[in-house]
Amino acid sequence: MANHVTTRIDIAQGNDAAHKAMSNINKRHLDLQKEWEHQVPAFAMWEDTKALYDAEEWSLLIEEIGTKWCYVFDYDDEQSISFESAWGTPSDLLERIAKEITEADPNVILSYSSEDECPNWVASGVFADGELYDEETIDSDEFNDLGIKLWWDEDAEGAEEPDDFEPTWEELYNLLDDNVTGMIEGVIFDRDQEDT
Repeated sequence: MANHVTTRIDIAQGNDAAHKAMSNINKRHLDLQKEWEHQVPAFAMWEDTKALYDAEEWSLLIEEIGTKWCYVFDYDDEQSISFESAWGTPSDLLERIAKEITEADPNVILSYSSEDECPNWVASGVFADGELYDEETIDSDEFNDLGIKLWWDEDAEGAEEPDDFEPTWEELYNLLDDNVTGMIEGVIFDRDQEDT
């Protein structure tokens, strides 16, 4: 199990209010950069989780974020925010963000993707109506079985790594995108069924 996990949550479908809400989330971490200097911890972006940190309530803080530690990694102003965390997807943090953006746009659909640093696994999911609609985790054996090779296994291949070996990262990301697209289609279908 790898230590560092990168997760991005993104507005898949949303109105201007959803994008403004994402921008407000990103503004919070930008406003905290001077105070935290190196990386802004995710907990610092909300008063309740910052209070848990100040009170040294570590187990409660982990329950609110979903991982032992989690920092803002990158962002795209009104579209997305990415985190680096310990050992897994910061699922509770993603749910918190989804609920906040859903308050601004009740019809927003958010997607996420996660990968550990090896990667031993990748994951993707979709939030609708402020909660997790669906998600899928694919471990390295599964994506290797699909012909996605990110490293050369001399034992399995029976030969040394050729000079022209290229990891197929793009195929892995296409697989995640296809999974998210299918989940979004599921949300839309379910919503259409509710309306009829």
